[in-house]
Amino acid sequence: MSPLVSVVVTAFNQARFLTDAVNSVLRQDYANLECWIINDGSTDDTETIAQRLTQQDPRVQYRAQPNSGVSAARNLGAQCARGEWVQFLDGDDWISPDKLSRQLAAVAGRNPEGLVIYSDYERVERSGQRQRCEIGEQPIPSLAQRLVVCPDRLANSPFPLLQQAMLLHRSVLVQFQFDETLRACEDRAFGLALLRGSATFVYVPMVAAFYRQHGANLTQSAQTLRRAYAALFQMVGDRHPDLLPYCQPSLQHLLDATLEAAEYDLFQAAAALVEFPFFLLGGTLRVRSWRELQLAVALRRLLPARWLYPHQRGPKLRSLLARLGQLGVGG
Repeated sequence: MSPLVSVVVTAFNQARFLTDAVNSVLRQDYANLECWIINDGSTDDTETIAQRLTQQDPRVQYRAQPNSGVSAARNLGAQCARGEWVQFLDGDDWISPDKLSRQLAAVAGRNPEGLVIYSDYERVERSGQRQRCEIGEQPIPSLAQRLVVCPDRLANSPFPLLQQAMLLHRSVLVQFQFDETLRACEDRAFGLALLRGSATFVYVPMVAAFYRQHGANLTQSAQTLRRAYAALFQMVGDRHPDLLPYCQPSLQHLLDATLEAAEYDLFQAAAALVEFPFFLLGGTLRVRSWRELQLAVALRRLLPARWLYPHQRGPKLRSLLARLGQLGVGG
């Protein structure tokens, strides 16, 4: 008999997308599955829609928790899941109708203990435009090095271990859980734990999932991301210091973003891990030592961000600085 697959759909205020997400599970060409909806303290109609979905199909189950973040929701879903295999799906995304069957067929006959299956996916923009994110089979070190580059626009390759495009054997989740202290970057921390642990990764070339980009994405919250990046890099420094060289472009980006936002606690955390030299103030100031770094902080404390960061300047300020530059005063 084919093994039971548990698909855990986590939702926080994603009522308008939830039916599509769950239907993409129920329309799989793989029959032996269950679907758990985990409501992470939503304040919209998520519960109403989830309850309706449970009434329409007995394979759908529902649990709710106070808002605790996607990591806690996934961990709860893993506890509820009865399947030998587990798939996590965000409530605003969906999966291909042959995802489960093709991924399981690729590992048929193998010992499933510790297996992690990963595949390609498509990024769906608000305009409806789609972009294929082709991952390809990669060695473990390459996957780990790519996970610590964030935000993704700093890399020349897509994020490789999107949960929506993965399938995990239950034995993996017995050993590893999502970090509930992280409100973002939890996929990266979880992926690093698997890559540095006992998991075995298998790549299946297919578009397995569709990742929806829209204004309500958690990843659109800049402040949440900065705090998550700082926590992630601290974790890398503590547990995987050999990966710190691959974090440097991201650390430098974080330093400049936190300095601009005057988030000095996050700035200091990132500064402890960065390598000199690097650039601050939107790429206009080269920093070569701790002394120059302290001077940059002092300058930021004295001046508003719009004076220091070119992209924040309005027409009047740009004109004023241009005139001062002509006089040799600044620019």
